[in-house]
Amino acid sequence: MVEAVRTEVLASALRQTTELVHAVNQRLTRQDLNAATITAALESMSVAESRPVLRRQLEAGTVQYQESYLLETMMDTLSPEAGELAGLSAPAPSGMRVSRVDGVSQLLTPDMPLSEVSLSLFWSAFMMRLCWLGTPLSVLGQWCHVHPTTGLRWMLGLALALWPQVHTWLVKRVTMTKAYVDEKWIKIQHQW
Repeated sequence: MVEAVRTEVLASALRQTTELVHAVNQRLTRQDLNAATITAALESMSVAESRPVLRRQLEAGTVQYQESYLLETMMDTLSPEAGELAGLSAPAPSGMRVSRVDGVSQLLTPDMPLSEVSLSLFWSAFMMRLCWLGTPLSVLGQWCHVHPTTGLRWMLGLALALWPQVHTWLVKRVTMTKAYVDEKWIKIQHQW
């Protein structure tokens, strides 16, 4: 069993224990192995065996951390205090506004240091990004110690403040013309 676990770990070192249980059971054509037996087999393995495999996979770019996977794992394994444990603690909800136009323009300025962006605007943008990645509003509310609708209002306020600039970028600067071509060849810059 230990050799089967070793073979599976060397094939893909970052597998979850449940995936290893399934793969080892299939390899050995058994159904009685569980997470405890796989964990015991992993404890008998040396890190020196799997370390070169991990290094090769990292250098080849086949092992990459995905934001959505990490967030999903944090939500599944940690309590509502996960945000605080990870260093995420939003300011008190009283008086948070994103209606200041100069603050939104700072957010849209490239290479603007984060220290110059207001704290409320930073948290609203951060929550918007997490929401876009698929983090539920209920979890965002738990992490920031606010009701989910409060977080939604923060994100909607930011979206409404950003819309005039985004509208300028996407709509006003884009022109569209129709060209009806009735021939097989057209001349562009003196070339057919």
